[in-house]
Amino acid sequence: MKTITPKTDETHLAEAVAVFRSALSAAALTGAGISVGSGIADFRSPGGVWTVFAPDEYATLDVFLRHPAKAWQLYREIGKSLIGKKPNCAHEVLADLETSGLLKGLVTQNVDNLHQAAGSRNVLEIHGDDFLSLAPRQFVEALEKGPGEESGALADDQFFSSGRYHSFSRAGA
Repeated sequence: MKTITPKTDETHLAEAVAVFRSALSAAALTGAGISVGSGIADFRSPGGVWTVFAPDEYATLDVFLRHPAKAWQLYREIGKSLIGKKPNCAHEVLADLETSGLLKGLVTQNVDNLHQAAGSRNVLEIHGDDFLSLAPRQFVEALEKGPGEESGALADDQFFSSGRYHSFSRAGA
């Protein structure tokens, strides 16, 4: 992958624009870097969530199923980092490209919903969207206290049976 800047890579920029314009169906692929401009640290950088929470210890389906309270420590930290964040110009440009018909949609690994907030409609979230699509009151309460506590948040069994959680590993169960 190459970062193209207008003042130093005019030839590469022209090639990228030509390929984009000639595409029959263009899509964008985004990751954590796009949301850094909105004040959301990527998980791997110093101070990122993986420097505090080891992924294999907090972020596996097995941990979520066997030790949900531990998993919710991680989810609360992630959720707190997203509160009040707004889309930046990169999110807005992608939404504008989609609206104009030049971009069919995008694929993102982000769970911050900033693409949707910017106006993108055809968004495939490869890490899922149900984490943030709980009813807003329940989501905020879950961030504050975690499921099953006196917050009114969904208990673990309610979370799975509510239809709000979907996992490929549970699909046939």
